[in-house]
Amino acid sequence: MSLVNTNIDRLAGEVAATAARLGEGLADVAGHIDGTNTQFRRQAERFDEITQATEVLNASNSHIVQLTEVARDVAARANSDMNASQSRIEMSIEEIRALVGAVGAIQTTVDELTQSLTQVGKVAQGIAAIARQTNLLALNATIE
Repeated sequence: MSLVNTNIDRLAGEVAATAARLGEGLADVAGHIDGTNTQFRRQAERFDEITQATEVLNASNSHIVQLTEVARDVAARANSDMNASQSRIEMSIEEIRALVGAVGAIQTTVDELTQSLTQVGKVAQGIAAIARQTNLLALNATIE
């Protein structure tokens, strides 16, 4: 029996040593699992932060799209207003040109009228001179 007891003791020692190594291995695995679990939690927190940042970015992009559409509408209206204003300005310029032409024609007519009045004045002076001479002749004739 002593051989059996010795074998049992030896086997018990080996089982104890193997159990100790297994315990150490399990402790190492448990440590690795805790470390991995901590890393997963950190990554989950960062993923949540990224998700929130993405939601903020999407909201900002939507707002930018809305503002861009408003800016495009304002630019289109401004372009339309500019085109209408340009047409009105071109019509006004044509009307001003016509007015300048009419004023030029009026000036020509006034100049011609002035010349005519000057000639009428000369004729009137000539008639007045003839009338004076006629009156002098009549006076002389009356005196004679």
